[in-house]
Amino acid sequence: MENLEERLRKSLNRKRIDLIIDSLKGEPDSFSLLYSLIDSSDSKISWRAAWVCEKLCVSRPDYFIPLQDNMMDKVLNEDTCMGTRRQLLSIFNCLPIRSPLRVDFLNFCLDHCFDPAYPNAVQSLCLKLSFKMCRTHKDLLSEFKSILENTDLELFASSVKAVAKNTRKAIPKIKFID
Repeated sequence: MENLEERLRKSLNRKRIDLIIDSLKGEPDSFSLLYSLIDSSDSKISWRAAWVCEKLCVSRPDYFIPLQDNMMDKVLNEDTCMGTRRQLLSIFNCLPIRSPLRVDFLNFCLDHCFDPAYPNAVQSLCLKLSFKMCRTHKDLLSEFKSILENTDLELFASSVKAVAKNTRKAIPKIKFID
């Protein structure tokens, strides 16, 4: 793909992202290049590459399923910029839950559901992903339910509160076959 890194240096909007995604079609190596730019030392390029990947995942989740472990490693890496981490979590939100669960990734999501040091969007995504992972195991769901019930939601932003309240409502609807 011609000048992808240069295109990511400039400010992006949805139209430019769509143009980049369209240019990926028919060029299998282009996705590899785009994905590799998430590791750029330039945080703007990293974040923008992750943003394009997040939009691409909506139409091509199959590109990202084999990369789940690598993306989890990026999320868990303390050096990953917060914008890139948020976009990676958004990608996970579009993908089916990997089996077996990676405990370190589940713990990350559980630890940051209500972490005020993290942006509201990351907290909300961590809540959504925690629920997605915990709903696959009765014991985990029970533990997650306890976390939600014992958290004073009034301390959090409305976006985080809304996700937590919707999750609380959804938990009783989960049925396990014994």
